[in-house]
Amino acid sequence: MKGIPSIETTRLLRYAVLGALMLLAAFARCVNIDQGLWWDEIWSTLEYATASSWWYTLSRLGFYFNNHPLYSIACRISIAVLGLSEVSVRLPSMLMGVAAVPVLYMMARRLAGTAPALLASFLLAISAFHIDHSTEARGYAGMMLFSLLSAHFFFRAIREGGTSVWVYFILCTFFGFYCHPYMLQVSLVQLLCCAVFALEQSVRRGHTRLIYAGAWRHLVLALSAAALLTLAAYAPMLKYFITNAGKVQFMRVDRLPFVVEMYETVLPGLSTIPGMLLYSALSVCGLLYLRSRSPLLCVYTILICNLPLLLYLQLNPMFIFKRYFLPALPFCLLTLACGMMWIARSCRLSGAIRGVFFCGVLGAIVLLQWPAIRSITTENRQHYREAVAFVESHVAEKDSLVFAIGHAGQHFGFYAQEPVIVPETFADFKRALDSKVEIWCLVSGWLPEMRPAYEPPLLYNEDPQHHMIYDYVRENFQLEIRFSAAFPTYVYRRPACKGRS
Repeated sequence: MKGIPSIETTRLLRYAVLGALMLLAAFARCVNIDQGLWWDEIWSTLEYATASSWWYTLSRLGFYFNNHPLYSIACRISIAVLGLSEVSVRLPSMLMGVAAVPVLYMMARRLAGTAPALLASFLLAISAFHIDHSTEARGYAGMMLFSLLSAHFFFRAIREGGTSVWVYFILCTFFGFYCHPYMLQVSLVQLLCCAVFALEQSVRRGHTRLIYAGAWRHLVLALSAAALLTLAAYAPMLKYFITNAGKVQFMRVDRLPFVVEMYETVLPGLSTIPGMLLYSALSVCGLLYLRSRSPLLCVYTILICNLPLLLYLQLNPMFIFKRYFLPALPFCLLTLACGMMWIARSCRLSGAIRGVFFCGVLGAIVLLQWPAIRSITTENRQHYREAVAFVESHVAEKDSLVFAIGHAGQHFGFYAQEPVIVPETFADFKRALDSKVEIWCLVSGWLPEMRPAYEPPLLYNEDPQHHMIYDYVRENFQLEIRFSAAFPTYVYRRPACKGRS
């Protein structure tokens, strides 16, 4: 019939929209990809990606699980092909971040429908939280990508079975673990989700089956296979892994403020009244839509968005960061998209009116999230590169010394043409003052200034000797420039003293 698009035309239109969303995602992740490297990128990636041997990359872990092995391998290959630069070390992360957009569409379309899948893919493409971790040289974008792929094959495997699907599930789960051990939260959610439906079907035998009879047993076998692959891959660094695990302490700290920060990071604008009303309404409506359309996905979404966070809060480990919970992000966004679909259907919106409604809600979400998007795409995380360049362009004396303090201080040397000294003691610092005409001090990521109010001081503190140096510098040096960022960077100078040779 005339006026009704063919199936082929509809398919091409979907692919065109998805392609545009991938281009949008790539653009958002490339805008600020050449910013200077920050503390964790230098500490957690370059030591392993630029190591003298592949064996070092594959066998060392770092002080606190700093080596994300799969990312270090990808980063090492990128550097070998493109040379060492900010872009080359972040390129694998950017590519994996963009790849998550079609993977989310692929998973969501099968379970929630085409429109929610495209809406969710748009929300992921513009997500400041995801853009941030898709533009840093670390393994979190990879962990989210493979957790999403693992979920996609999980849903297919427990409903349909099939050897090939289970093999894909095993491989994606393994790659997620090889990106980061916190992939464990995804496997726990999958086990619990499958157990819930296996138990329900054993109780309600006449009920429509959402998973096949042997799904629970096959899931346990598949995760066991993934665990064996993971153990084999981590075997060269296992002794460091065990040592690091022994360093983890469990604290008695009220981290409820972290929960507020967590939700605000996932859904920027949530703390405003319009944001709270919009996100709450869409989330409730989205769960109603999922309950009727895909109960399996509904239960999985509730679990992945809540269980890992509740476990962390219960255990209260010494370090807890928002990036650990990235695997929940696409499911949060998919719930919002399904909420739009539920409202459109309930109000019987169709055709152009439905399109206008979707655009209006997406526009409101973009407005709520715009400050976070703008911050991530225009501001630097840290200013090692700029601080070193400032000093090198302003050194007035040949007999000068540049030193840095704090845990983050050693990484200034990555960008410096001349050595940047990190004094071990206040006495070493005082001797340096007497030996040079002009003294520069670089400070970035000073932990006491960064410490959240709810975290114990012992976890976010500096060496007492460096505290003494810092106090001396602030009293006796001149602040030349302050670079504002997530981790502020300060450049101090003690002017050359007359008569000193």
